[in-house]
This record gives sequence, structure tokens and C-alpha cells, in this order.
Amino acid sequence: MHDAAGEGRVFGQLLACLRPADGERPWPPDWTPVLERATRLGVAPLLWRGLKSAGPEIGPVRDALRRAHQEAAITNLRALGVLRRVLEALAAVGVDALPLKGGYLLEAVYHDVGARFMHDLDVLVRPADEDRAAEAMRGLGFVPDDAAGELHPPDHHLPRLRHSDSGVLLELHRHIVESLSGVRLDAEELWARSVPVTLAGTAALALAPEDLLLALCLHLANQNQFFGGLRPLCDVTAVLGHGAHAMDWPTVAERATRWGCRRGVYLCLRLAHDTLGASVPESALAGLRPQGFDETLCTDAITLLRGCHGGSAREAGVLARLWGQPAGGAGPAVPWARLRRLSMRRAFGVYLPLALGALLHRGRASHLVRARARVARWLSAP
Repeated sequence: MHDAAGEGRVFGQLLACLRPADGERPWPPDWTPVLERATRLGVAPLLWRGLKSAGPEIGPVRDALRRAHQEAAITNLRALGVLRRVLEALAAVGVDALPLKGGYLLEAVYHDVGARFMHDLDVLVRPADEDRAAEAMRGLGFVPDDAAGELHPPDHHLPRLRHSDSGVLLELHRHIVESLSGVRLDAEELWARSVPVTLAGTAALALAPEDLLLALCLHLANQNQFFGGLRPLCDVTAVLGHGAHAMDWPTVAERATRWGCRRGVYLCLRLAHDTLGASVPESALAGLRPQGFDETLCTDAITLLRGCHGGSAREAGVLARLWGQPAGGAGPAVPWARLRRLSMRRAFGVYLPLALGALLHRGRASHLVRARARVARWLSAP
């Protein structure tokens, strides 16, 4: 039987260990479930970063956390080596490249190659350059990743590629958000404000600080509705705590409002502030706070951050994205307008089987489905 109270208690202990130490930490009485949850949510290397200088209190898990950090470093070093070759190949054919997420954060924010697992490389290119970029990647030995499920609309990124030698995955992005997110953002804005950086020993471009923060919030809130998103929330917290990324908060609020993502940005920053101690000024939160904000949404979002137990995580997320409570009554509503914008392969080959799987697991996933549906409806409201 699912123990929601126990899961919440373990998650709270994990959050306390991830927060900056303001004195004596409240150590968990049992490290085993905390380590298991940190591993499942992909934050074990980050936990090691924060606790490696601790004393005997972390003795039971010290070796496991150190191994997680070492494994992340080994995996990421291989991926960053491939990223260097990707950036060099794109530069050779005159294509501007802007690494996103882990490819940028590891070097520019964490300054620690083992800080977080990087599951793939995400590189933004202009749509006008995508054919040259794809051809250059083929020359590097990238091939289509047949195992990738097409869960994103084609205007978000090109089909995922796999490096034939290293197995490293690559997504060439046309945009930082998918069209179904409802965000009103012209990607040329991002390119116009991008700044030159050196990553993996190679020249590249990076998002401006405010755009970087908003992009991370968009990915966590508007695209994934916080589901299993503790690691992305840690990324947001790391960016806010990095001295080189001082935020112009009025600019953050203006862009979030203009792009139509103010709600998601507020909830993301609110959670980072409340759960991980992120450096968000109270005045900035007050300026972003939507009128009549329902505090129970924070509870829903934290439930989603915890992820899912059993085998129903992916199914619960898909069901909640596709089916929500209709405005006029109870029961699921199928968003036919959204389904029409998906290819037949994605709609019937990916989404519907996962939704059926969620129905089979509905006893375990129902609370997550309801939470994600509530958050998704609130984020998409005008």
C-alpha cells in the first residue's frame, strides 16, 4: 500500500540535506530511503557536493554518494568530449550553436563535471541552419536514435540522434519550448541577447542570465508541470546562487509576462525559494505572484516534484498532460485540438499506449494525475 506520509517525510529529509547549511543540519534517522529517493530523482551527485565535508553523520551513505558523483563525472566527461566535437563541427560550417541545460550548467554554473547527470546534449540552432547542422552531425557519426519515443512536437527539436561510437545522445533544438506549452516566445529574441562563452574548450554562445533562468523555469513548469523535477529545481537554485548570473528582476518579470509564462515562473521560483533556499528576493516573488494565487498549488507541485512510485511515473505524466478535468464537470476530457497537432505516430504509437498504462495503474497514479492536471490547467489559464 502506498504510504504518502512516509514518502513526504523522506522527501522533506532529502530537501533539508540539499539546502545550504545555516547551522546544524537535521540529519535523517535512516539514510537508506533518502539515498534511494536521491538516486531515483537524479540528485545523488548534488547531495554529495553538499555533504562531502560532513562528518560521521553521513557515514552510512558516504561511499554510495561518492560513487554517484564519480559515475556522473565519468559519464559527463565523455559527453563533454562529444560536445566539443559538435561545437567545432557546427562552427566549421558556419552554424551558431547555443548549448542548453547540462552542457552549459556543468561548466558555467556548477564548475563541477560530476555535479549532475547529463542524459543527453541539447544544442539550440537556428531553424535556417538546421539542415547544415544535421549534415555536420552525420559527418561526426551521429545516427537516428531508433529507441527515442517522439514525445515532443517537431517544432521543438529535430529527431534525437545517437553518436555511433560513444552512444551519447544529441538533440538539435529549434526552440527552447514546444508549441503545446502555450508560451509566446520568438527564439530570435534569445539569439539577439546571447553572449559568447567557452564550453568544453570551444567557443559557443549562451543564453543571457535572465533568459537562462526563464528557460529553466519553462522546462520545469510549463513543459513538465514539475513532474519528477527536483534536479531541474536544483539547477534553478544553482543559477540563482551563482555570482556571475546576477538577475535583473524587473526584466525577468517583464519577459515572463510578455511570454505568457508568469504563472509557471512564479511557482518555480517560489518552490526553489521555499524548499531549497534559493536566492530569490521577496520583492521579486511579490512582483510575480498572480492575483488570487491558490496556496494548494504549492502542495500539488511538491507532490509532483517527488516523482512517482512503482512503474506508473511515465504513464501518470502522459495521462495528466492529455487528460484534465474539464471546466464544466467531472471526468477526463480528451484535448482533441492538441492531439490533432501531433503526428499519428506520436498520438497513437506513444501517447495512447502510455495513457492506457496509466489507467491500468490508476490506483497508484491517480493522486499524481489529479495534481498534474490541476497544475497544468492553472499554468495554461489566461
